[in-house]
Amino acid sequence: MIRSFGWQDLPTLYRYRHQGVFLNSALLATRGADLIPGMLSAGLHPATGLITWVCKEDCDDQPLIGQTLHTGSLPSARISFLAPKEGLDSPSIQKLLEQLAYQAGQRGAFHLLAEIETNSSIYEALRRAGFASYIRQRIWQWDRISKRPARQNGWKKAHLGDLPRLQSLYRQVAPEFISQIEPLTSGTFLPCLVYSDGSKLISFAEIRYGGHGIWVKPTIQPDLENVDQLLADLIQDIPDRRSRPLYFCVRAYQARLEPALEDMGGIPSPEQTVMVKHMAAQQKVRETFKLPNLERQPETPLAHTHRNAYSSGEHISHASAKNH
Repeated sequence: MIRSFGWQDLPTLYRYRHQGVFLNSALLATRGADLIPGMLSAGLHPATGLITWVCKEDCDDQPLIGQTLHTGSLPSARISFLAPKEGLDSPSIQKLLEQLAYQAGQRGAFHLLAEIETNSSIYEALRRAGFASYIRQRIWQWDRISKRPARQNGWKKAHLGDLPRLQSLYRQVAPEFISQIEPLTSGTFLPCLVYSDGSKLISFAEIRYGGHGIWVKPTIQPDLENVDQLLADLIQDIPDRRSRPLYFCVRAYQARLEPALEDMGGIPSPEQTVMVKHMAAQQKVRETFKLPNLERQPETPLAHTHRNAYSSGEHISHASAKNH
């Protein structure tokens, strides 16, 4: 049996509060590893973009819970967590993952992403559910507090008018397949800090705030030489930090940032693999074509309708993206 999360599941969620496997690094960094804060009310109100499902089959000792996050009109949704950790080897995990993907497709998502440790036991379950390896990344934690004031000519808050320049730099730095699955739009880049050299934008950093910490994803022009100084300035220029730790998300195509973070005292997490499941929302396309003129009969237009997957429960499989 699989159904949406309800009030009757609150005791189960409470039991699982420290047993979740998080597959969204930004949520883990900002909210911590407790399933209860922020997940409770959001899980009961799908309008927030967080949708939670419960799966319990006769073969299971305990129900499985999974949650996805899909914000606005973004093309990609993300799995927030699966729980409990010790129950994820159940065959029912496939049914739960398929339902999460189906619901994400119903909301208009074209991709479902999951971030896992590269050697995680959940990797095979995701692969069997149609997920493919997408890109590698590592999260670097920074706990020190900078005592220097923010520099007047340092990192600045981005504005909507900066979006074209941000998109241009993003396309230069990120591989094309990444910018297609995770495009930079006005819904994804704010709040954001930018760094310019005169009139030229050379770096930006996406910022996500939470009570547990601040998640930072820098995108830095690849030919810059003063990366260490740029990151040091970024750390001191992040506004409203207070005493919260910083969590830098460094993608494989920005791996040259890692030595600088290590030299500065950053603490690396185990390497993560980002996995993607390609989907398609239901879409009907009417195509008109003509039959050939046989024996001087008038050409007759015919209509043919295509239906993409995921309102009907069908699934599309794509080739795995090349790892970076």
